[in-house]
Amino acid sequence: MRRQEIQLAWLSLLLLMSCFACAHAQGEGSKNQPYVALPPGSMNRGLITIDNRRLRLSDYPDKTIVLNLFASWCGPCVLNLRDLVLVSKTYRVHPIEVIGLVSHKNDPNIAFVRRFLRHQKVKFPVIWDNNDFGESLVKAINGHSVIPQTFVIDKFGRIQKHFEGYSPLNSSQLLREALDQVGQETKATMSR
Repeated sequence: MRRQEIQLAWLSLLLLMSCFACAHAQGEGSKNQPYVALPPGSMNRGLITIDNRRLRLSDYPDKTIVLNLFASWCGPCVLNLRDLVLVSKTYRVHPIEVIGLVSHKNDPNIAFVRRFLRHQKVKFPVIWDNNDFGESLVKAINGHSVIPQTFVIDKFGRIQKHFEGYSPLNSSQLLREALDQVGQETKATMSR
């Protein structure tokens, strides 16, 4: 039994390190990434939240949207959600909206997801994705099917930044830098 525990510990460590490496590599690569347009119709696509409210990304005009794909059973996702809760509080007075997205494929028990989000103190809207909305975003940027993933979408419906994975060392900082950069670009566009 002890040998299995050691193997499981090493496997867990390896998985965690690969998530951090992926996040670091994605963070480095996204610094000069040009924007990518959302798939057609994405801003007006009708989505349902975990509490059965209707939501469209276009419901947030003039806001930068931070859309995070996650699963309740994913350790790096949980750490990322904690950062996003802080970001949503910190940037409350800024034109930013944090939105979560959980796929019914990854988390089929919606009641469990609701309890999980209450426990994590998540106050921002969370989409219950049963129509592959998240997958369409990943395909738009030629990304990988990994979680967590975070998309920074400007008010024009463009993916300005994209992050795959999570690293407690730099993910929060990279997201904040991306939000500040998008905010500066939006101000510059509006002043023209």
